[in-house]
Amino acid sequence: MALDDVTKLFGAGTEEDYLIHNRVNELIPHSVHSPDALDDLLSDIRTQGIGVLEGQPKPSHLSF
Repeated sequence: MALDDVTKLFGAGTEEDYLIHNRVNELIPHSVHSPDALDDLLSDIRTQGIGVLEGQPKPSHLSF
């Protein structure tokens, strides 16, 4: 896996503390070809404290 690609992926996730699956697909390193490699990458992302979500998170509170 290219270190630069992984750095971009982790950097995008640390901004919001989460990544959406579509964003992961956009930033996924080209060297990730197999389902096992993708599972390993997603595990690494979660290990860094970055959540991987299906869609936008719901706000936990509303401010008026």
